[in-house]
Amino acid sequence: MIVSTAVNSFDTDAVKGEEYRNESIFTFLVYFLIYYFCSSTVSKEKLKRFASVTLLACSWAAGVLSLVHKYVFPLVALSEINDDGIIFTYHQINHYGYFLTVAASLSAALFVFDKGIKRKVFYLLTFCFNSFLLTLNGTFGCFIAVCAALVFLTIVSAVIRRKSVLAALMFLSLFLAVSFVAGRFFNSFFSDLAVLFEDIKLIVAGNGGEHTADSAVQTSVRATKNAGDAGTGRWSLWKATVGYIKEKPLFGSGIEGIGLRLKAETGYSDRPHNEYLQYAAFFGIPAALLYVSGVFSVYLKALRRRANLDGVTAACLVACFGYLVSAFFGNTMYYTAPLLFIFLGMASAVPGQKENKNA
Repeated sequence: MIVSTAVNSFDTDAVKGEEYRNESIFTFLVYFLIYYFCSSTVSKEKLKRFASVTLLACSWAAGVLSLVHKYVFPLVALSEINDDGIIFTYHQINHYGYFLTVAASLSAALFVFDKGIKRKVFYLLTFCFNSFLLTLNGTFGCFIAVCAALVFLTIVSAVIRRKSVLAALMFLSLFLAVSFVAGRFFNSFFSDLAVLFEDIKLIVAGNGGEHTADSAVQTSVRATKNAGDAGTGRWSLWKATVGYIKEKPLFGSGIEGIGLRLKAETGYSDRPHNEYLQYAAFFGIPAALLYVSGVFSVYLKALRRRANLDGVTAACLVACFGYLVSAFFGNTMYYTAPLLFIFLGMASAVPGQKENKNA
């Protein structure tokens, strides 16, 4: 990332960050060298549990305040509000959706893997509450991410604790049930699913042609007006970004280097709404591959040391998986990306066989 920035110049966006997202080269380095590295030194299960429970407790505070602000009386601190969902203190509904994705995935996994009746009751209630909030929030990409995280939870349960598979499957059913019931009164993710399938059919039918892509985007826009934020314009953004990556595959275009061009060409956003494409567009394909490889190595390490994998660490892996799926539809932000790197760091702290015996 440093080499890429040097090649593309240390301009204002690289040194200070764009005004809205506040992500400079130093911010990206902090993600890896501070958030991830520091949390990777946390090896004790009770400290990981403390951090996890603290996040879940904060999710209750955020949710209650958001509901009060929207349905009871306005709160000065929560001055930004979106009519299609709740956003707490975030700039945009998608950003709160990322937080809810991590909170819901984490609470479900902790229920399955952690011990203690009182804790399990707290985890269950927290999961239901955040699932309900996500429906109100209306971020469809995060709905998909939570579903994927719960499927991953089932797989992890089968690998490390076969007796907990039914409990994991219960959470997937519970999440779909909460989303369905709440969707009858608020935003319906199942309506968004129908729009998604329609978009996919249009894209496939046109073999990626310009007319078909535009038609798919227009369909998404129409669906979004009726059913919340269901991925408006992402296909157009992804296609354009891939083209920019092909132009500068080695070192990318630099931080925010594609912003003005992408906004002008698509009319939607100055970022691709896909974190993996974003890393490749900013820093080049090698950097993006190293990032993906680094994330994969954490999961590979956990698989190899699964005999020593404690419940809370496994839950951190599930929470990260939820974020990583949502990253296919979103952008990094200075107040959401740390969620991934903190929990990914804790997930990487799995003792080897020698350390475990000494413990």
